[in-house]
Amino acid sequence: MIERTPQAAWRWLSPLMIVLAALMLAACATPEPEETPEPEETEEVVEEEEEEPEPTPVPTEETMAEPMSAVTQIRGEIEVTNALILEVYFNQRFVYLQDLTGFIQRDFEYEQPLEAQILGPVIVDDEAGTFNYVINLPAEPVSPLNDVDNDGEEDAGVAIWQLVMDANLIDDPFFGEDETGGWASSYTSAVIDSENRNELAGGKLIVWAPDAGQGFPSGFGDDGLLFTEDDPSMELPAGYSVIDLDADPFEVSQDGGPEITLLEGDIQVNDLSDLSWTEAFDALHEQASREYPFTDLKGLDWDALYDEFAPRIAAAEAAEDGLAYYLALRDFSYSIPDGHVGLGGDDFGTFAQSIGGGYGFFIIQLTDGRVITVVIDEESEAAQAGIVTGTEITAWNGEPIEDALAAIVPASSPFSNPEAERVQELRYLVRAPLGTEAEVTFSNGGAEQTVTLTAFDDGRESFSRTSVFFGFDATALPIEYEILEGSGYGYIKINSLSDDLFLTIRLWEIAIEQFVAAGVPGIIIDLRQNTGGAPIGTFLASYFYNGDPVDLSRSFYYSDETGEFETVFPPDRLEANEDVFYDGPLGVLISTACSSACEDVAWTLEQLPQTRIYGYHSTNGIFGEVGRGQYRLPPAIEDGQPYSFQIPTGLALTMDGEVFIEGPGVVPTQRVPITEETVLAEFVNGEDVVLDFAIAGLAEPLGAGIDPAGQPTYDSSIGLIAAVVEQEIPFIEDLALEEYETLSQAGETYRFTVALNSSREMVLAQGWCASTQELFDDNWSKIELNVIVNGEPLSLDEFAIFEDDLGSGPCRFYYTTYTDWPVGDHLIQFEITFTQPLNDGSDDYAAGTHVYEYRVVVANDG
Repeated sequence: MIERTPQAAWRWLSPLMIVLAALMLAACATPEPEETPEPEETEEVVEEEEEEPEPTPVPTEETMAEPMSAVTQIRGEIEVTNALILEVYFNQRFVYLQDLTGFIQRDFEYEQPLEAQILGPVIVDDEAGTFNYVINLPAEPVSPLNDVDNDGEEDAGVAIWQLVMDANLIDDPFFGEDETGGWASSYTSAVIDSENRNELAGGKLIVWAPDAGQGFPSGFGDDGLLFTEDDPSMELPAGYSVIDLDADPFEVSQDGGPEITLLEGDIQVNDLSDLSWTEAFDALHEQASREYPFTDLKGLDWDALYDEFAPRIAAAEAAEDGLAYYLALRDFSYSIPDGHVGLGGDDFGTFAQSIGGGYGFFIIQLTDGRVITVVIDEESEAAQAGIVTGTEITAWNGEPIEDALAAIVPASSPFSNPEAERVQELRYLVRAPLGTEAEVTFSNGGAEQTVTLTAFDDGRESFSRTSVFFGFDATALPIEYEILEGSGYGYIKINSLSDDLFLTIRLWEIAIEQFVAAGVPGIIIDLRQNTGGAPIGTFLASYFYNGDPVDLSRSFYYSDETGEFETVFPPDRLEANEDVFYDGPLGVLISTACSSACEDVAWTLEQLPQTRIYGYHSTNGIFGEVGRGQYRLPPAIEDGQPYSFQIPTGLALTMDGEVFIEGPGVVPTQRVPITEETVLAEFVNGEDVVLDFAIAGLAEPLGAGIDPAGQPTYDSSIGLIAAVVEQEIPFIEDLALEEYETLSQAGETYRFTVALNSSREMVLAQGWCASTQELFDDNWSKIELNVIVNGEPLSLDEFAIFEDDLGSGPCRFYYTTYTDWPVGDHLIQFEITFTQPLNDGSDDYAAGTHVYEYRVVVANDG
């Protein structure tokens, strides 16, 4: 857990990072096979002035000259093959001249100067499926000038841009502070080498020279890099020029109305569809095995996979067997245990056939491991055989139920997370082709019975009812919000992170602003039916954080240049939102449907100390980059549609170098138990059990319900007066929410709740005083003490004893100091028994036991 701040929120949105963001799309979650065909005042502080860096030169009247170029407008086509990227990130499209000062300085966090931004429209022909743009150039640009001619003299320099397509995601289309970083690598006029730190490797640049005396590189030089000391140089004419980096030497053109194509870059789909089946599989295997980032993590043997599936592809090709070809590709994808791996296209009806029949019920696995039924068809053979809601299934076709489930290969394979796989195994076990018989062994609490059932057409009832998307409204806005009646909590459901991002972001901002204004006691964020899209976790978390900026993770991608997975971009950074801050408790609802970018949101929110994660299961556990791993494979039949295939090609690591999310996913901090009662409430009564659990949980201190990993540390060596007076260590009662007027009545339990954000030291003391020494001795002969800490007895020998006359008579206290509280819900019980009635000189006390219960709930480590 951390105490930290979201990133000035937008580095992920920079043109440079657009690939990065796309790289974790879980719009990429594996689809099931297709059917066929179907401000406060402050005292002024005087600080030492820091020396300002020398500013990049900009044009002045002295350096300006009448431009001689005929270039006043640029137009052209935009390459688009990867609809996945375009649909998520480019709803409000535009082109602009991207200042390349950042590239010249190799500064991946360079921000585009607001006053210098030049935009133009994107024209889309939906019928033709083409994207074109036009941009008009100002007579006198105000972009920074860069002296790049390496002549050793200080010159005015030239403005240098590449053309880029981007999209508006926040406020106006102009880039504000921290909304951009570095330089773009996709939809650009320059060729960007993503295998070599995003160096410029070709394409076209636009430059503007204030006069005819400015220079520019005429080639890449011996190091093959642009804007380095070994670049040869040439003089440029005044005004605008287009520089062709693919010519040797570079070609300079001032012809009017140039047309420049914007290149899709490395997010372009790898199109292998014109190859033969075997050629395409060989090419896919060769590239995927090299670029897949989780080979070691998943224990993959790529050579063995090739040896298994290449012969099947070859045999299918030789026999011209489209179904065999499809099944080989499908099984190849299933063999890579990664939920981001997927095959899309004609499945020859295999999916529809495999789930066409049901047995009249669905099954749920309880937290205790038992598998029980929920009957949905009273006319079915199952119901007639005595199977009812809550019936335990112990075997299927003669196999123990655990073995039968483990043998199922769901059509939604493969999986990264075993929890997600088990959820699907439960769905698919009770589906089969129509007419398939199944021998089912069950128990209603007594002796086991076995019955043979036949799969019938139930309209896929059991299949749809157990879907994690049951009840999902595909027409809903990407974000819906309300203030819940009763609890008063703010509730936000994030339906999609792959819809109109501008709309998504604005709705989020409005929701949080309204919740803050209403003073809601907590906010619940529902991610249970969100399959991913844009990984905007740091932005969304920025509204709940007000600390210093904190780097969370870095992304790594395979480089052909080095043969290693490398990172060059700035880390994903959490910074405080400057406009809105909510400091109340947060509840996040998750399920196995929450995938990829959705998991990024859940994981980032989990890093905040006020967050609790609720769910029956963990998230899907898929967090590899897929933007570069899109393939188009040959169709199975002549004139058919090519197959689509995707596989991750990059990974994210924490700043400690650890893989996160991929595999186990985001795990609930407070797992909702799956019991017969919760199954009945959820599936029969239609209650939202997870939401109700979160509502109740948020009313508890953070850390409530979590079993501590160990006991707190106690220390009885320090004197009581030294602890309380000199070190100012508080008594545990002083930190509690409750107060009592009387505390020593037999038969009573006095409860004290202490909610700690993090561990702290406190004093636990219990004792007795009397008005005279005679009464004191008599009272203590009738008092017994018993202490239990988190269920374990603690001997009184572990306590220190304080005895003194405190002014009203002698007193004795058993005490210790507690510290180092592990995260979770602790309970200390101090039982005091009066074995006989007694009198302390002021009051009479009946015989009996009274109990002091100290519940210490610790939210975070530290």
